[in-house]
Amino acid sequence: MRHLVGATAAVQLAFCVTPSFGIEIHVSPSGADTNPGTAERPLASLVAAQQAARRAVGREPVTVWLHSGTYYLAETLRFTAADSGTKAFPVVYAAAPGEEPVISGGQLLKLTWTPYRDGILQAKVPAGFTTDQLFVNDSLQVLARYPNFDPTEPHFNGYAPDAISPQRVARWADPRGGYIHALHGALWGGMHYVITGKDAAGHLTYEGGWQNNRSSGMHPKYRFVENIFEELDAPGEWFLQASNATLYFYPPAGLDLATAKVEGVRLRHLIEFDGSPAAPVKFVMLRGLTFRHALRTFMENREPLLRTDWTTYRGGALLFNGAEDCAMENCFVDRVGGNAIFVNNYNRRLAFRGCHIAGAGRSGALSRARPARPGLGAGLTQLAPAEGWIDLAVILNAGSRNVGGWALATSLELPLATAALKRASARRAPAPGILHPSN
Repeated sequence: MRHLVGATAAVQLAFCVTPSFGIEIHVSPSGADTNPGTAERPLASLVAAQQAARRAVGREPVTVWLHSGTYYLAETLRFTAADSGTKAFPVVYAAAPGEEPVISGGQLLKLTWTPYRDGILQAKVPAGFTTDQLFVNDSLQVLARYPNFDPTEPHFNGYAPDAISPQRVARWADPRGGYIHALHGALWGGMHYVITGKDAAGHLTYEGGWQNNRSSGMHPKYRFVENIFEELDAPGEWFLQASNATLYFYPPAGLDLATAKVEGVRLRHLIEFDGSPAAPVKFVMLRGLTFRHALRTFMENREPLLRTDWTTYRGGALLFNGAEDCAMENCFVDRVGGNAIFVNNYNRRLAFRGCHIAGAGRSGALSRARPARPGLGAGLTQLAPAEGWIDLAVILNAGSRNVGGWALATSLELPLATAALKRASARRAPAPGILHPSN
């Protein structure tokens, strides 16, 4: 049985599907978008199914049945207010009974492999194709790296103090687009950098490190590099050379690439609920579906989170932004490169039931309100519900970090801070002489 791995909103019953499915729309990868969408003659794409569902929403329940197979999305599937159901007539995108549909942000590749050198094969890819992950027979392969991947090593599956030493860098003809991954100097999480090239003296140039609010230099020991062509030297490693549209792969022993399924990844987000307080997406459910393949987003983690060591990226394989009474039920979010589920800004009464998240590249499930306006002190925060800005003052216990007192106001002035302090003092009755620093 699948289980919930993290809650991102108030988990409550958003709606129930009635015994009558109302209008039923069938979709299958083996169908055709010229079909009527019946069980015998299903549609082929989720876009066509969405358009068919929109013509019926609000008049009776709508169920879009997804049959087994992989639905490769050419672009993110976006639900807007036009897709909304009602409490009486919800819209449900569901796995057909007993079937296992997969919604993928990847791309199936049909390749012709030829020898390159030293056990490495090469194949031309479509013009403009990019990917930061490669799956072969549903197994994630290793982007060319130094040191090589070691499944027994807990730190980055392999690290090397000389990962970006001058001697190492001298081996790389053109490292642009490579990545440096390193632990924080005090071991407070990880930081990531994209390599921009070499300067005139041959020194490596790069940018990044903004993933940690408490900045430091790279840890001198725990670091590695990836996406470097010259580091392609171990079975299971791969590298995409965009300049000549060529994919290089060192296949593991026993793998027959002539019959293997090879997939790249092209989308950051698979599904977006794209509404607003004035026009929310309402009463749409996803049920029994698997979501797989999304791009990595570690370089997009740039927004500082108040009073934390971290930054965040407001996105995920499934992004809820302006949704009301929507739900995910018994879904599987599998091996996506960034956040699995992100609940962003305005949302109300979302429900996540019986879902399983595995192998996410960043966080499993996150919920973030609107960012505070800049220039505020550490103890004072501005919230932005639909009705307008509200100022919040919080007094925290320095030891437990529990909230001792709080206050709300419509303006950021001294009475707000003192009201929070008075409430904390009334609850905790501190001894005379206690010093309370405030900004």
